[in-house]
Amino acid sequence: MLYKRRLAFLFAGAIITVSCVCFAACVKKDSVDYVDREAGDFIVRFYDDYCEIMGTTAQGNKNRFLVIPSYIDGIKVKSLGYVSLGGAIDMIAGELTFPDIKSQSVEKVYLESGIEMYPFSFQSCPNLEKIMSPQVLPYDYSISYDIYYPANVYESITADGFYFVNRFPANISYYYNYERADGARYYWIDDCDYGSKIEFIPPEPVREGYTFGGWYKEPGCLNEWDFETDVLPEERTQINGDGKKIVYQETKLYAKWTSS
Repeated sequence: MLYKRRLAFLFAGAIITVSCVCFAACVKKDSVDYVDREAGDFIVRFYDDYCEIMGTTAQGNKNRFLVIPSYIDGIKVKSLGYVSLGGAIDMIAGELTFPDIKSQSVEKVYLESGIEMYPFSFQSCPNLEKIMSPQVLPYDYSISYDIYYPANVYESITADGFYFVNRFPANISYYYNYERADGARYYWIDDCDYGSKIEFIPPEPVREGYTFGGWYKEPGCLNEWDFETDVLPEERTQINGDGKKIVYQETKLYAKWTSS
């Protein structure tokens, strides 16, 4: 296991080095029409059919919890910063501009979808502790931050025993609680200390023809989760070959829907 982790460090370092070379040897960006403007928490670069988050506003820099949305003003968010990389073969011919995110306040970042993000996207956020992502990030080689995935996603990337360090299964899962056309089960994930309250309440999900009725402890929606009083299970530990280890416990919350 230790050998695999060291190998992961070396491999991650190699890829990051290549990315830095890419950044240093970038080519001039093609002439494309775009507009930069503030939109809520972010400074956004809008193109015709997608946008890129180029930084945070003064408002965004005050947040403890920063939500990176899938859409801004109805336009799909493609990446954090400007990205023009066509894959490993032509990475050297790409161009990369890191977003200007400088916040002393942000402690946790929530990604609504797996957008393109690079190791140094939050290099000026000294108090950032965790990044939540619902799916594997396209360039998941950063060893700079703790990144949390849904339990089943985490299991899929660690199934062969080879994985990057600082990757963990989130211990709070919010489920759509109905059959979706896209097959998605998870609406949101989070990770908090065992025995603590959930501090961040996610934005309400939307379902056509239905009204959202809160988060419940079981699929049948009998007992609602009270964010004011309910806490996660207490920490449990076990002794194994590697010493004392915290036992993973997943708190599952389910959306209640009523026909509107």
